[in-house]
Amino acid sequence: MNTTPFWKKINQTVSGYSQNVTQDIVSEILKLSKKELVEGFLNYKPYSKKGYDEWIAVANVSNFMKEFVHELSQDINLDTSTAYPVMCNYLMFEYYGKIKEFWQITRIGTTINLKESIWNFYTAERMFHLKTLRHIFEFVNKNYEFAQQYEEFLASINIEELQNNLIKQFECLINEITPKNSDEKNKHFENWLCRNCREQTEIAMILILTVRYHSFNITQLTQICKLFVQNNFGTQAPYFEITQFLNKRDLQELMDKDLTEFWKKPATLELDKSLLNLHLNRGHTIIMFGWLILKYKSVRLEYDGERILELLKKRPFTLLHSIVSNDIFKNCTVGEVVLKAAHRMLDELCLMYNDRKMLYEEEGLVSVASEFLKQPDLAEICLKTRNGLDSVLEIAIESFPYDFFSFTAISQTLLGQKFQYKNTIHLLNNIPSFLSDMTWTIPKEEISVLRKSQRAFPNSDLIVFPPNTTVSGLTQRIFDEELVKKVIAGYNVVIQGIKHCVDMDLEVIGLQRCIEKLNKILIHLDGPLLHFELVKLYFDLHNAMVICRQNSFFDFCPEIVWKIFFPKLKPEYVSADVTKLLFNQYIFEDTIFMKLFQQEESKEDHTLMLTYIEILHNIMRYGPTKMKIKSLESLYSV
Repeated sequence: MNTTPFWKKINQTVSGYSQNVTQDIVSEILKLSKKELVEGFLNYKPYSKKGYDEWIAVANVSNFMKEFVHELSQDINLDTSTAYPVMCNYLMFEYYGKIKEFWQITRIGTTINLKESIWNFYTAERMFHLKTLRHIFEFVNKNYEFAQQYEEFLASINIEELQNNLIKQFECLINEITPKNSDEKNKHFENWLCRNCREQTEIAMILILTVRYHSFNITQLTQICKLFVQNNFGTQAPYFEITQFLNKRDLQELMDKDLTEFWKKPATLELDKSLLNLHLNRGHTIIMFGWLILKYKSVRLEYDGERILELLKKRPFTLLHSIVSNDIFKNCTVGEVVLKAAHRMLDELCLMYNDRKMLYEEEGLVSVASEFLKQPDLAEICLKTRNGLDSVLEIAIESFPYDFFSFTAISQTLLGQKFQYKNTIHLLNNIPSFLSDMTWTIPKEEISVLRKSQRAFPNSDLIVFPPNTTVSGLTQRIFDEELVKKVIAGYNVVIQGIKHCVDMDLEVIGLQRCIEKLNKILIHLDGPLLHFELVKLYFDLHNAMVICRQNSFFDFCPEIVWKIFFPKLKPEYVSADVTKLLFNQYIFEDTIFMKLFQQEESKEDHTLMLTYIEILHNIMRYGPTKMKIKSLESLYSV
């Protein structure tokens, strides 16, 4: 009788999750499961009557068990010869019951819960299989305990064969759920959808990782593109529930990093023709964009250049930014590979065009460039003068203050780089208007004509409006909205300076005055002018001062703030010093934070709540005059 690996245990062993696992054990486990890891889900064949008959011919089980296994095979759509050992694994590792009890259950009709448990076990096993393979690729080149064993394992397998198997599995998953074989009344249907989508995503991620060891050949690339077209790039799947999982795969084509000679081969013409016939929705646009850039670099067809310009109208950079900034690519090797691929594509695009100002003005390009700057190796390339993406960053700096948001986005990212923050602070202090106040005002909702030249900022000729310039004010609502956006963007740069320029004096580098000026927004901390984003900004900045500068919150935060924001606490929960400081003051019973927390419930993150808790934690743990934290890594990302 066939057996099947228990992938949960294998994953725990290979990943080092289980204790007392030695390198020899990991090496041996990888040798024993090599065939199954390479073949993947191809071992999990769907149910067929022929397969059941073949299993019956060799099975030595009771008639009751035969009937139960037959029903189970159909229920989880798995070949009987595989379903039976999967069931045995469930009984051995999850059920922990007596065999006689199990036989008794199979003899009666109430086996629904049992089958559902086995289905869930089987689903988990499939995912553990994928997670094991992905973990090996993720950590093989890192300072990891079993990195050598992973390297030996990858050297022992045929990567091209693995890629072919992954592509076949991908195809099977795409074709697995159709209107014909699906039944929304089936209790497993929703979980089946989720499993299918999650597995497609994992396989796509593993495919990306394999490119570092073997580039796709023409046949593989053609198969992948056809599969993406068949699945409509995850944008219009047969069932709406699928789409939330599949958009991340749009970048798969970008991982094609072969030499440019690849694009000159006649065999690429067939693929090129099929791509030309695509209906260009947003998912298609990214694939087509990458294809045309690499192709244009090699053969320089003017027609392809025109098609690239046409694709720019579809805002590909906004989509690309949503992909490279997605959480699924954070802190993993796949994300590093995707960022490098996207960087190469955009860098080549910038090298192709003389009018880089035109590219700079395309929505989303600066946001993507900011993501590249977060990676030290890519930041080093981006900042070198080579007329590629570096020219876009240069334009962003020179466009201040006309393009305020691009400038602050780039500055904020550079301040977070260990080897760039000093140069960035020097740059900011050499832009006369960056830390200056605009000392003149324009009447709102009025149009006026300047009688003489007018500087936008004092002591700076960076922006000078000539005489007879027509000046138009904004409506109060628009003015307030734009001002809040720019205040938040500017102070995010200040917060980065507080957090990362820890060896620099805030007064000397000009940030202390900015910090003090933030108290002007206190009017927005209560009453009808209460503004969630400004409150969050205020406490983000002061929390950064507490954690990174080891300042007391109560030394620089006005008394009115902690009077109205901090709740009453029972004296037994705090030290005498904190009690004296907090409870002898008038504090509102219904704190303003409660209203803000209710607003934050609908948001993607809860950083205001985290900030609030962290400040309280420091007060309670260290007292009001000695608030500090062990390491900067504990500060969440702002």
